[in-house]
Amino acid sequence: MGYDTVHTAHDRSTSRSPYLHLSPISNLPIEILVLISRYAERGTPAPLVGSTLNSLSRVSRSWRAIALGTPGLWTAICDISVPYVDTLLGRSGNRPLRIVRMMEHGLRFPEYMSLVSPHIQTLG
Repeated sequence: MGYDTVHTAHDRSTSRSPYLHLSPISNLPIEILVLISRYAERGTPAPLVGSTLNSLSRVSRSWRAIALGTPGLWTAICDISVPYVDTLLGRSGNRPLRIVRMMEHGLRFPEYMSLVSPHIQTLG
C-alpha cells in the first residue's frame, strides 16, 4: 500500500469526526502511527498479532484506516480459524507472508493448506 493510499484513507476517516482534533494522537504524523503498528506487530508472538493489530485499529477511525490500509501489518498468518485466516489473507494483499502452524490447536493441516496454498507465490 502506497504512501498516497494511506494518506487518502486517513483523510477520509478524519473528515467524518468533528471532535478528532481534541485528541493529541490525531496530531501524530501517519508515518509514526504506521511505525507504532509495525513495532507492536514485531514484538508480539504470531498467534497474538491479529488481536494486537485489531486493538490498535480500535484506537480511533484514523488508526483503523491506517492499519487496514497497510497490508504489510497483516502478514503473520496463524491457523486459528477459517474466517480469521481469510481476513488476514485479504488484509495482507500480495505481501510476503509469515505463516505459523500451531500444532496443538487451530485448523487441521489439510484445511489450513487449502486456505494458504493459493497464496504460496507470496511466501517470503
